[in-house]
Amino acid sequence: MHNWLKRTGVAMVVSGALVFGVLGVGNVTQSSIAYAASEQQRDLISVTGVGKLEVEPDIAYVNLGVVTKAVEASAAQELNATAFDKVKKALESYGVQAKDLKTVEFSVQPQYQYKDNEEPKIVSYQATHNVLVNYRDLTKLGKMVDAASKAGANRINQISFDVENKDSVETTVLEKAVAHAKKKAEALAKASGRTLDVVVNITESGYDYSPIRYQAEMMKMDSAPSSAPQGGQVKLQSTVQVVYALK
Repeated sequence: MHNWLKRTGVAMVVSGALVFGVLGVGNVTQSSIAYAASEQQRDLISVTGVGKLEVEPDIAYVNLGVVTKAVEASAAQELNATAFDKVKKALESYGVQAKDLKTVEFSVQPQYQYKDNEEPKIVSYQATHNVLVNYRDLTKLGKMVDAASKAGANRINQISFDVENKDSVETTVLEKAVAHAKKKAEALAKASGRTLDVVVNITESGYDYSPIRYQAEMMKMDSAPSSAPQGGQVKLQSTVQVVYALK
């Protein structure tokens, strides 16, 4: 019996030592990891870089249309088709091809007359055909819009100036953002008596793209359709977050 107790006591001591050892090793390992992470953070620097670019637009998107009214829906639609055909020919005379002409709205809607204590009454029908025109010869944009207006386009809803191929300009603005980040990181590293090492991580954290848009009320096309608004500059901006290792 005493031998059994002795063996049990020894087993409990050994077992306790093992448990202590495991827990102790665990605590040491966690502490080591935390310390290593802390030390690693001391050798990193994170900066934000911003790249900006302004470019000349090379394409205009013109939203224009024809609106017609008649007592019958079919008559309104026929009038619209005739008028739109003239507008299409005017656009073609300025080099607009079928691939650059896209219908964005076509509808025939009843027009109601409202009176007190009476059911609304249909008095006419309105046919609307709006198209989006892609136009690249910006030097002739005003004349093209003028010709379309004279041919029967009685709705000039919006003109937007843009860059057709955005890939190249997007690459440029990203490069500018990264260069800006590196310049800031170099200044910070120098001020702290360190130098930059490799890039550890880089993330695009923001992108802003601003084509120029003119609404109908801003263009005043009814009074001077030949003087279309100027494109101005298309603005792009990109923001990146860059993490560098320090030497």
